[in-house]
Amino acid sequence: MGNIMGAAAEQPAERMKSRCVPQTVRGTLSYKITGYRQHKSLDVGCFIRSPIKKLGGYSWCLRYYPNGSQRKESEGFIGVYLELLSESTEARVMFDIRLIDPTTMSSSTIIRSKSTTVFCSILKCALGSCNSMILRRRDLERSPFLLNDSLLIECDITVIKEPQVVKIPKTSVVKSPRPLRSLRHDLVNLLETKDEADVIFDVQGQVFPAHTIV
Repeated sequence: MGNIMGAAAEQPAERMKSRCVPQTVRGTLSYKITGYRQHKSLDVGCFIRSPIKKLGGYSWCLRYYPNGSQRKESEGFIGVYLELLSESTEARVMFDIRLIDPTTMSSSTIIRSKSTTVFCSILKCALGSCNSMILRRRDLERSPFLLNDSLLIECDITVIKEPQVVKIPKTSVVKSPRPLRSLRHDLVNLLETKDEADVIFDVQGQVFPAHTIV
């Protein structure tokens, strides 16, 4: 019967579903600064660097500027910078720099990246390898964040890794062989031949082999 049926529709033998999920690595860099008043004697543009933290295959630290950076608008402010220390590389990150209230351990976000930020170690700090938080010194000294001449800063870092590329094999297709003759030709042939006849008609003594499909 395969010869009298039309060619079967091509059906995929297998189907593979996949999805791409960005790979991220998260961590927190905590930096406690003691001797706040002593550090105020440092010159403008001088900074104190936090211990290095390894995260996502990169080295990170915070820079603390007691009297602001060398930018003119930083006068009267403190500055905190997230810095990429790894050499000759780029990193895509999202970050959140916060001040921590040592009494309640509640936090106040000072700067948060609204989108992915690209850190580039081959550029100068102000151009790419750092991103800053500045806070008016007068406001800080009146806040609950400065206690016992100490200041606690935390930075949540999310490193966005390159997505993993997975090659998906092509779906194999099983093709049915096409009939050698047309359906009309096959039906006429069945009507005229006795091959594979499955019914017999007896008309006034004359026998006619036939097929129920015709």
